[in-house]
Amino acid sequence: MAQTTLDLVINGTQEACQITVVSAQGVVEGKTSLSVASYLHELERVRTPTTSAVEAIGRALYLALPEEVRAQIPQQNRQTDLNLRLDLASMALATLPWEYMHNGRAFLSLSPDVTLARRLDGFPLGPHEGDLRVLAAMPLWANGTEERMAEKRQLAALLANQVGVRVDFLDEASGRVTLAAIQRELRRSRAAGDPYHVLHLGCEIEDDEAYSPHLVLENELGERQRAGIDQLKWCAADHALQLILFGGTVPPEATTAAATLPAAAELAQVCAGAVVVPRFPLPTAILNLFATEVYLAMADGYTVDAAVAEGRRALVREAGEQSVEWAAPVLFMRGPRQEPAAAHAPATAAVVDGSSPAAPATLQSSAIVDSGASQAAESKGWWRDVPLELWIALLGAATTILVALIPVTVELVKSLRASPDAVAAVVASPTPKPSLAAYDIGAIVAGFQLPDDGSVDPAVADLQIERFYLQLQDELQESMRPLRFRAGLLGPDVAGRITGTTADDREQHAAQLAVEYGADLVVYGIIGYNDVTRQLEIQPEYYVLAESFADALEMTGSFRFGSPIGIAMPINRGLGVERELSARAASLAQIMVGLSLYLLEHDYQGALTAFETAASLPGWESLAGREVVDLLIGNAHLAMAVEAAARCDRSGVLAGIEQALHHFDGAATTAPGYARAYAGRASAHYLAALWMPEDSSNCLPESIDAAQLQLALADIAAAQQASEQPKEIGVRSRMLLTEAQVRFLEWLSSANAIGDPSRVAELPFWPVTEKVLSNYEGGDHPSVGLVASDARILRGQTYFVLGDCWSAEDEFDGALAVTEMPAARRMEVWGLKGDCFVELNQISAASDAYNRALQIARQLGRADDVAYFEAVRRQLSEPAAP
Repeated sequence: MAQTTLDLVINGTQEACQITVVSAQGVVEGKTSLSVASYLHELERVRTPTTSAVEAIGRALYLALPEEVRAQIPQQNRQTDLNLRLDLASMALATLPWEYMHNGRAFLSLSPDVTLARRLDGFPLGPHEGDLRVLAAMPLWANGTEERMAEKRQLAALLANQVGVRVDFLDEASGRVTLAAIQRELRRSRAAGDPYHVLHLGCEIEDDEAYSPHLVLENELGERQRAGIDQLKWCAADHALQLILFGGTVPPEATTAAATLPAAAELAQVCAGAVVVPRFPLPTAILNLFATEVYLAMADGYTVDAAVAEGRRALVREAGEQSVEWAAPVLFMRGPRQEPAAAHAPATAAVVDGSSPAAPATLQSSAIVDSGASQAAESKGWWRDVPLELWIALLGAATTILVALIPVTVELVKSLRASPDAVAAVVASPTPKPSLAAYDIGAIVAGFQLPDDGSVDPAVADLQIERFYLQLQDELQESMRPLRFRAGLLGPDVAGRITGTTADDREQHAAQLAVEYGADLVVYGIIGYNDVTRQLEIQPEYYVLAESFADALEMTGSFRFGSPIGIAMPINRGLGVERELSARAASLAQIMVGLSLYLLEHDYQGALTAFETAASLPGWESLAGREVVDLLIGNAHLAMAVEAAARCDRSGVLAGIEQALHHFDGAATTAPGYARAYAGRASAHYLAALWMPEDSSNCLPESIDAAQLQLALADIAAAQQASEQPKEIGVRSRMLLTEAQVRFLEWLSSANAIGDPSRVAELPFWPVTEKVLSNYEGGDHPSVGLVASDARILRGQTYFVLGDCWSAEDEFDGALAVTEMPAARRMEVWGLKGDCFVELNQISAASDAYNRALQIARQLGRADDVAYFEAVRRQLSEPAAP
């Protein structure tokens, strides 16, 4: 069958991406945004993505291609084979999983008439002569020699007696799998006139804190030995390898695409015609199967890209259509840049948003069709703002809905652009705004609010904030270096000034800015002039987006960042920054480190260390303004107490509660009108009510400390009366849930715990749960989702206590319907449903519910929960005693 080659040259950023398609017929250019795919990709922070997530990301990437390309690809099924080569100019674009592309019917990488590879400049190698020779480097360390030997035997068995393939194992030739042994064996085979064509690296590939990938080989003593990719490059250079395939064991932690992909690309340019590296970890048995099919296809005369396609299909053949292992391999291939035929004029530019192409004489390559300024603003705003939030919500709910909705979105944009007024004007594309969505944590330093009376020169004030921003940038880079987080920071030159005469106005503006730029944290504030001291007074504030960290709402919303900073006039116009302002920047960098550890990794001890470091820096000596660090430290201690409770460590719980209360008390003393301080105390006293009694040491407390409950109720009353209330609906809902939990515990410990299920609305905590559910409004406020699910669970437990298990089942179903509920919580709810069905003597339904919980426990790798749910299911299946 005839071959068609399309080179996709992809430049720019994820938000402003230029795609140039080069073929023998001409050149097609188009501009697009990859923000949807980027957002969805960032959500997949697991070792192995789900099938539905791969399909959603692939669909979003495919729809970002120019329309002319999308129109050609389906036709390949009957007319010609398609070689699709990606030329990616930047790492931000290269880390996106282009191999996932899905055209609405199938994944391109699995289509029988499509090959997909990442092209690198260079000349490809010609076909190999004779049998395909494979050198397999499989060290025998790590998980035990027997297991490694079994993996080696599996690969040998798969390739044994296969015509056209010869595999040699390096440990059999040289004794040890070292870098030196690889270099020497490649040299010997070449000198003997029988060179190897493939280097199979059956070892772990890892990366370190500096994103420097390395292999784990052996030293001369058989011990684990790190070997950098750059070292391998010198060992394998000049040996004309057709392919280097990373087919190693599953590393203890997933490697980052930002580290492994550039290293693989460099190997392909220097050492081999092609390199295959897995995007996410795969078991060795899977990699062996994939590698075998690739090698057999190469022996049959297939090119490397076609052989890799065969390997992907072999994984689907063995594991089924719902498997995702096929999506892991990333192929880099050397190849010359394709030049269009001179006889063909370049094609007109592709209008990626779906409008009809204009005639070449009227449409420039960078133009978009616009139907007037107002309509352009409306349609662009709809596309940028609504889908990105909607994708995130739908990914948690049902990815099939998301996949179905993406083309609907595109069609709507097409219809807007193709309206009768759409040809009214042709304007240059506006410069898209940068986005921080691809970073682990993204922050903005915006311009500060200035007084209306003109007492502060804007140029003088902005100079200080610019210095603060640059200092924070340096501090953040230094603080984040030991961590694996990627932090992005935008300055006031990009974000502009946050204005608002009140704290509420500024918080609302900061929230809008966070959504607009995909930021997690926004720094802003007010600047005034003190006539008495003749100083500028800078009051920093910061805002943490609740939608980013809905499982830690206590850390989100707006905060004052210390007391006002006084800066003497006239301003020092040197390159330095005022001492106190510099110290505040260093403290903020540590707080961002702590927030990253707390919110992203749930590393509460690491977060505590960072918060305490921030508190110890100069600038916090005075009491005024210290409440923010006391709140952060108190919340970290409280989170550690909750972790200790999960371990049934009573002493650890009580120690954490004591420290948390100490810092919440400090925050309340510093800022008596701050509601968050009292809410934190209420949570600590609520936990203490469960763990103060001596019988709590067995994790099955039979009594409740009434005094601690009364302290919690007093704290709730103080929080409700405080003058400074959080405005973020998620934070307010979290405070309401704390009140409901305390009042539930008070009711449960009283003589009134048994009552009439039809009168639950009269219980003191029931109206509070109604407020929480009202705040959620069926998903309109995603930051309330986890709180709403906990409110449902609380109501279900109430019905269970009252003996109305059918109503309890309804509440538990309502909790499961909340899309933001994490898997671990879903497991617990399915367990509660099983308990209810047991009470109702619905044994089959109970077994099904426990099985759902069991499957989640297995996915999460929680051995204790797996054992528990297996035991209850066995107990249910046992015949009743006579």
